[in-house]
Amino acid sequence: MLELAHEGHQGTVKTKSMLRIKVWWLGMDKEAERLCRTCHGCQVNSKFSRPEPITRTLPTSGPWQDCAIDILGPLPAGENIFVIVDYYPRYFEAVIMKTVTSATIVRVLEGIFGRLGLPYSLHFRPTGLAIFSAER
Repeated sequence: MLELAHEGHQGTVKTKSMLRIKVWWLGMDKEAERLCRTCHGCQVNSKFSRPEPITRTLPTSGPWQDCAIDILGPLPAGENIFVIVDYYPRYFEAVIMKTVTSATIVRVLEGIFGRLGLPYSLHFRPTGLAIFSAER
């Protein structure tokens, strides 16, 4: 019955509605929710959520004042790439990391800050790589 009501991948609400018209059993709603949550067809047909708009970063007055970090990965080989970008000259450094933990990130940042100094501000921006590559 659950499969018949789920036919067409119309989502959780419609599946539960179709079931309630004809049948009922204990735990029916939970089973319908679990089926729709794990169904690939329902995920593909679900409502599209708009991505967050890209915001432009205002230029800084000098180097190493406003920086952003991002972690790309895991890559197919299991590594991650840690990237730090300085917004003024668009200077970046990338470090390949086997494991991503707070201790390894601190170690990488200590090495970078030991060579270049401390930036005025540091942001974690998942769009940091996109900003760099779009304006390169």
